[in-house]
Amino acid sequence: MRTGWGPKIATSLVVELAQGEEDSRVCRAIAQPLGHTHDPIGLPVLIQLASHPDSAVRFDATCALPGCRDTDDLNPLVGALLVLMEDEDGDVRNWATFGLGTQLDADGAEVRDALARRVVVDDVHLDARDEAIVGLARRRDPLALRIVASRLREPSIGRLAIEAAQYLADGRLLLALQELTTWWDVDPVLLGDAIAACDPEVQRRRADVQDTFLSELNNTLENRAVTLT
Repeated sequence: MRTGWGPKIATSLVVELAQGEEDSRVCRAIAQPLGHTHDPIGLPVLIQLASHPDSAVRFDATCALPGCRDTDDLNPLVGALLVLMEDEDGDVRNWATFGLGTQLDADGAEVRDALARRVVVDDVHLDARDEAIVGLARRRDPLALRIVASRLREPSIGRLAIEAAQYLADGRLLLALQELTTWWDVDPVLLGDAIAACDPEVQRRRADVQDTFLSELNNTLENRAVTLT
């Protein structure tokens, strides 16, 4: 019978290798694969690496952290990402904000305050700011509508701003989105989806289709039940 190392054993070996390791190259080689294991046993190691003095190590740890989430207790992961969202390195802030805002569904005053702060401080790393906007929009935070409406009027608009508008699905954003069709060609499909999401008439038609489908499904099930009896 052929035997070999399973993923669990390999992850355990990587975690063991990390003990006391400080060399940046080795730490990066530890952080990168741990994020792909989807194993919570790597989380403490990544949290430790997230405070490494080398920003490259912190970046790799930040990217990997959500992949080792413990679904039974998100608090340690959320706490680490909250700290990393204030990191001096823009790429670290960006990925920490993406991790907390989009990859996790964690919510609460602390999470929303951190996301709002990333917007309010006018982060020079625009992607970090936009990731925060998406995070607020996903949580239907009241602050998000005003921010997204303003963002859609700026001369330079990235995909994340359109994505945030799609999450909000608010008719008050419709006109601004429609105006973008005259010049914003970054992702026409995404823009079209956002417009549809914010268009009350489109939403009404979709609701009608859904209601019709559910009604026909219920009738089919009722007729089948009568036939079986």
